[in-house]
Amino acid sequence: MVYFYWVPLLDLATITMAHPKNSDFIQFKKELVEAYCFESAREVENTMKLLPYAQTLSRLLFLHWLVERKSMGIEGTTVGPVNNLIPQ
Repeated sequence: MVYFYWVPLLDLATITMAHPKNSDFIQFKKELVEAYCFESAREVENTMKLLPYAQTLSRLLFLHWLVERKSMGIEGTTVGPVNNLIPQ
């Protein structure tokens, strides 16, 4: 049951975190969280408390993805040079 809560929460965390690729999404963070909570029958307050943890987990999963790409010799294309992104 916990798994089903975290998967959409990770998506929500990813689109509401302050990141240049998210552009205007951050302006609508409150509305996005409220809509997520309405559709998933979750409490806004509880979701807002969990969001920073989900954002951290999202970044760690992205870092893992970058490291995996590097280990496979993939260092370009969609995300730019992997060596420059890993320290960020």
